[in-house]
Amino acid sequence: MKKGEDMLPNNISKELFGSTLERIKATNNIANKDDLRLPFQNRETVIFIFCKGCGMIYEANEEAANKFLEKGEIISSSFVNKYIKISGCIGCDNNIDEIKLINI
Repeated sequence: MKKGEDMLPNNISKELFGSTLERIKATNNIANKDDLRLPFQNRETVIFIFCKGCGMIYEANEEAANKFLEKGEIISSSFVNKYIKISGCIGCDNNIDEIKLINI
């Protein structure tokens, strides 16, 4: 892990998730499917990651997405029309105990 400016919360998230973007706050820990269909803001993004703990939606590049799928023991050949749902994140300081790949 890096020091100084690179330790700012968004930079930590960017290092772990690829890139970050807050799109919505969840209602009852449910992601708004319309928000998950919005265009990505980063050209390297391949999938959204939704934290049901705090309602943040992150953009993730392929490397970050594959790390989550590996941790969740999930096999997928495509990220198209899917998102990753996690139980916690850096934003809410909850552990990531659950990882699911869900169709939009």
